[in-house]
Amino acid sequence: MKLVNSKGLMSIERKGPMLLQELRSDKGSFAAETVYLITIPSGNNLGFISNEQYARDNDFRNFILALNLTQKRVCINYIGRKFQPDEVTLKVLEPKTTVKETDGGFHLESEETLVLSEQSFSGSGIRGEIDENKVVDIFQRLQKLKRFEKKSVRQTINLINALSNYESGISEFDRILKFKHFFNSLELAINMSNEFYRDSLDNEVKRMLSIKKSKAMNWRQFYNRVKHAQTKSGHIKMYYRGVNSYILTKRLLAIRTGLNELLLSKL
Repeated sequence: MKLVNSKGLMSIERKGPMLLQELRSDKGSFAAETVYLITIPSGNNLGFISNEQYARDNDFRNFILALNLTQKRVCINYIGRKFQPDEVTLKVLEPKTTVKETDGGFHLESEETLVLSEQSFSGSGIRGEIDENKVVDIFQRLQKLKRFEKKSVRQTINLINALSNYESGISEFDRILKFKHFFNSLELAINMSNEFYRDSLDNEVKRMLSIKKSKAMNWRQFYNRVKHAQTKSGHIKMYYRGVNSYILTKRLLAIRTGLNELLLSKL
């Protein structure tokens, strides 16, 4: 990951990949996770609002979410995770965060896990950029939303829930569950002010994401197949076609790209 358009509000240092402890072969290999050290010299300048622990944790969640909303393939997560047992087993470093108050500001140092999931996003050889200007703009918009406070307006509640489902999708390694979270996020964002179902939902997804209606319909139908029991032979065929590694990877990439644009347009 490379930091671009930096004004010194943050710095990113690659600490190296985590070596897999166990793999199906006897040869050593590197996990699809890389640890980075993210340093924020002044929380105040960036937009952190408090030095109280609960508020600081929420600020940091918004910061990680802002980072992810600038990415198409890379998933950035600050919670250590493990791959599924039938894939690999690795030891994940515990996240470390240090916050010090200095001259009215806050100095944050945090070791985070940058998730490059080979299963979900064909992670081998991925290179990414973090645009500081974009991250700061999105982070400050998230801060103004105050999404961790109780809300009463329907549109705001739906947007907050859409963002939470997006976060869940980012941190999930299982590709099917990742898709379910992303589609839930998409449906909540689409239905912020109105209620769309089936064909009308497909039409609205087509309009909002500028994609073909057939693609929107395929997403919805596959979501139904992973959510509900299979009662017909056609359901079974649709399910197994959808869980095909190549097809599911393409869907994950496409739905996340559309979600990024949609969620940012709502902030």
